[in-house]
Amino acid sequence: MTNGEILAQYTNLSAKEQHAFNQWLFGNAIVGSLLGLALVASAAAGSRTEQIASAPASSPRISIQQLHGLARLENLPVMQVQDLTLVFVAPDEPEAGSAILAQADRNKR
Repeated sequence: MTNGEILAQYTNLSAKEQHAFNQWLFGNAIVGSLLGLALVASAAAGSRTEQIASAPASSPRISIQQLHGLARLENLPVMQVQDLTLVFVAPDEPEAGSAILAQADRNKR
């Protein structure tokens, strides 16, 4: 649609429809303005946190190796784990597998 067609459609609307359209347009303008302000505010806050994060440049830097050296292994909690795994061996004979299943069925009853 061209601008002339849009204007022609707007002028063909009744006064009540024009008023409703104007209210809708005004509401969208307000919502868009609020979203724009929120976007600007979050961008300003983001740039401020970058300044704060880069501010303590005078603090000493510590390497990973130094941090590893500071860890005291004797202070770490130790949990004893027992090996509770079960090993199932597949039967060599096919009849043995069906016999095991039959025995399991009898045990259920």
